[in-house]
Amino acid sequence: VVGFDNERIGASESVKALAQTIGLPYRLAKSGVQLGHALATFSEKSLVLIDTTGYSPRRQRELGGLGEVLARHGCEAHLVLSTELREMELDGALEAFALVRPKTLSVSKIDQTIGLGGIYDATTRSKLPLMYLCNGRRVPEDIEPATASKTASLILGLQYN
Repeated sequence: VVGFDNERIGASESVKALAQTIGLPYRLAKSGVQLGHALATFSEKSLVLIDTTGYSPRRQRELGGLGEVLARHGCEAHLVLSTELREMELDGALEAFALVRPKTLSVSKIDQTIGLGGIYDATTRSKLPLMYLCNGRRVPEDIEPATASKTASLILGLQYN
């Protein structure tokens, strides 16, 4: 696990604690160069998770730089967006995070949102396959695969979070 959120107070500590809890090695990267070093350190690993929470869609230069670092190291990006985003925010986030070239989309905060039509909006606008639904803070208990029946039930309001 690599922490790459240098702005939120306590962000790196919480990701480090989570990594330790589930028995994974952790590195903190405060720049693209340090991210490259961390990825090189984990080059023998089959999966490296990079926490970029806090990256603002308005910081295009940094997102472009992140995309370049990930591409240089052969990494795939997987975008996680909150179901709380309104239409304008969703469109802006999808446009900005396209610079990172995500392969999939997952949605979070299902437990905090009443109307879940944003799941449909996010998947149709991004044209990315929906992979996971995140319905709480417990990892991994509150993360589940985004099956067609579960997703449709949530969008249509037939199943509540």
